[in-house]
Amino acid sequence: MTKKKDGLTLRPTGDRVLVLPDKNEESVTNSGLIVPTKDQNITGVVVGIGPGRTLDSGDFAEIGINFGERVLIGRYGHDEISFEGERYYLVPESSVLAIIE
Repeated sequence: MTKKKDGLTLRPTGDRVLVLPDKNEESVTNSGLIVPTKDQNITGVVVGIGPGRTLDSGDFAEIGINFGERVLIGRYGHDEISFEGERYYLVPESSVLAIIE
């Protein structure tokens, strides 16, 4: 699954998921400084899923997280990327702490 915008596609590779963070994760001061409102974990919605990964045994393991699920990820277990003016987190499946139901 992918995130599409303006005809461009952003598709995670391997066992990574693309997470759009919730907007309440940070605030912006009058001078433009971005201040995180949480100290530890981040919540967001999965907007892209990689195909999975090949195990040492040679078997293929699909990702157990679905498109559209809200997830909890650690503050430092991701890569922050910008795509088409929007901020996303690219997260290995092993760094997703929980699915929020």
